[in-house]
Amino acid sequence: MTDAKQIMHKIESSWREIQELEAPFRIMRSPAS
Repeated sequence: MTDAKQIMHKIESSWREIQELEAPFRIMRSPAS
């Protein structure tokens, strides 16, 4: 149970990092409205 929780926490933190890195690119790609 603890292992699963640790894995989920790692995935969650890495997912947040990916989204933070992706944000500027998404803003650049989206057309200015």
